[in-house]
Amino acid sequence: MGNHSQVLSHERVSSSAGKVMLVLNERTPPAAADSTIATYEYWVIAYGNRYTYAIDATIVGNRSRAKREIMSFLHKWRVPMNAVGSTSHPNVTHAKGASSQAVSDKSFRRL
Repeated sequence: MGNHSQVLSHERVSSSAGKVMLVLNERTPPAAADSTIATYEYWVIAYGNRYTYAIDATIVGNRSRAKREIMSFLHKWRVPMNAVGSTSHPNVTHAKGASSQAVSDKSFRRL
């Protein structure tokens, strides 16, 4: 999550792969920066039995429009079948030997 960052909201939403976590994050610049303008990000996290898939979308512009576009994308997102499993809590601890894989989709860079 990093310094100068806080989760503003999180909710479970539907996707083409089942339920995923949608997180809205606010990131503020450090005190030494020349700016005080916050950056907002949507994180989409699909917890699975073997893998965890994530999308990190930086919002430029209207947050409501960005959320609508991300939600539209999620209904078309092709996640491997084993991505979303029976684990439903956002603080999932993977079983010994399991791995995580993060997939970043930069198509939302200019929302």
